[in-house]
Amino acid sequence: MKYMLLIYQDQLALTDNERQACYKEVTEFAHELKAQSRYLAASPLMPVIIRI
Repeated sequence: MKYMLLIYQDQLALTDNERQACYKEVTEFAHELKAQSRYLAASPLMPVIIRI
């Protein structure tokens, strides 16, 4: 059985520091899943708002 995890949040809801902490946590979780042979792939979505 396969599952898909989709994480969605308003792009402007986090500060840059909060966003970096979130990326770190998600990356660590992905490494844990991969070590357990439970990780298949990841693909980021395009941002809704483009920062200039």
